[in-house]
Amino acid sequence: MSGDGPPHVFLHDLGRAGSADFPGIASQPGLAGKRSLIPDLFGHGFSDAPGDFTYTLEAHAETVAALLDHVRARDCVLIGDAMGGAVCVVLAARRPELFSRVVVTGAALCGGGLRGAAVASYSEAEFVSRGFRSVLAGSVPEHAARIRTANPTALHRSAVGWMKGSDSGLTELFLKLPQPKALVRGAHSRPRAHEDEVRAAGVPVIEVPGTGVELLEDDPARFASALAEAISTNSPAWKRNSTVGAGNVGSGDIDLVWPTEANPTLLAGVHAVIAAVTEQGGALGYHMVPGREETDAWLEEMLADVRSSDAALAVAVRGDDIVGCGLWQRHTSAASYRHSAEIPQLMSHPEARGLGIGRLLVTALVKDARRAGLELLTLGVRGNNHGAIALYEQLGFREWGRLPSGVAVANERFDDVKMCLELGRPDDVIVRGSAPVGPGSSVLR
Repeated sequence: MSGDGPPHVFLHDLGRAGSADFPGIASQPGLAGKRSLIPDLFGHGFSDAPGDFTYTLEAHAETVAALLDHVRARDCVLIGDAMGGAVCVVLAARRPELFSRVVVTGAALCGGGLRGAAVASYSEAEFVSRGFRSVLAGSVPEHAARIRTANPTALHRSAVGWMKGSDSGLTELFLKLPQPKALVRGAHSRPRAHEDEVRAAGVPVIEVPGTGVELLEDDPARFASALAEAISTNSPAWKRNSTVGAGNVGSGDIDLVWPTEANPTLLAGVHAVIAAVTEQGGALGYHMVPGREETDAWLEEMLADVRSSDAALAVAVRGDDIVGCGLWQRHTSAASYRHSAEIPQLMSHPEARGLGIGRLLVTALVKDARRAGLELLTLGVRGNNHGAIALYEQLGFREWGRLPSGVAVANERFDDVKMCLELGRPDDVIVRGSAPVGPGSSVLR
């Protein structure tokens, strides 16, 4: 479904079909207007059912990842119902660079649910020969209509894979995901042991009033509203689950978040950091403290690049305060340079210095740029900023050039130091360097 912003990716339950379940949900207020990717998992709905496919959680995750790579989707919001939620957990753990948030329903972590347990109670041969018909006969008409479109072999292997995945620590894997995350459950569904574990870890558990296990059918509007709450950048999920391996840094807990859209808190917080750094003479490119209109426009422009996968913005948060930010931005002027990116801005609030925020931000940006497939990361630093140069060198950057007196601040001139970090290249890349070979080459005459 077409729309704006980073995609919402919806993954359906066992024996169902995304093409039937989620278009109506994605059109509800709070979710409507966003680009939505709603695949049918292999063996379900309109998708193929390859006979040699294993249908494990890992296998389903790999096929969805291949789809997202094919359409160049990034910063996706990943939403999964029951077995689809279990696939989401495995997928987000294996390919974290693709997702900004993960939301699953309560049954996702519980080991197959009643439907999965019923299917998996048969051997594969027994289920194909008679169990499939028995499950159909015992289902209400709305469920039977969807189950009937599933391939019996695929349905059985998927149910077994879901149960095995839960036995191997699906809840623990969910809690370790680096992305902001939330669990959505029906208020009238029976409590499950893993829900207390999720709550204890500080992950939001959002209850949908008036619903049981079948959230999509019991009240689609309220279910969609709960999803919208879970994925909102202003919700508790955005703050409480945003840590990206930061832990305790210096004397305070620093979380990193990776926003894709502006909100009032983000705009005000980033402006406060820019204003404070500029007031103390920081090298951000401003000769005087900029106003909100200028910094808001800059941030909106950067986030537009983030949404088109041409940039990534990391924001450091301490408690309720934004204390720093940095970004990488792809060189987009010509196709020949799109394999590389620059870190054009990196800043931390003067009152938060000494907490290791600069190191945290650069390390995270390097890791994210590598995950994005970039081969080279560059940056510029004022020649008198010896502390920053030393930090970059410790993190692997090297100086590749220096423009004497290239930076002007009033009547003072400073060297413009250029640094770079190689992130790795595909195996088939041929490095020519400065040899007089290849397209556009010439020999000295």
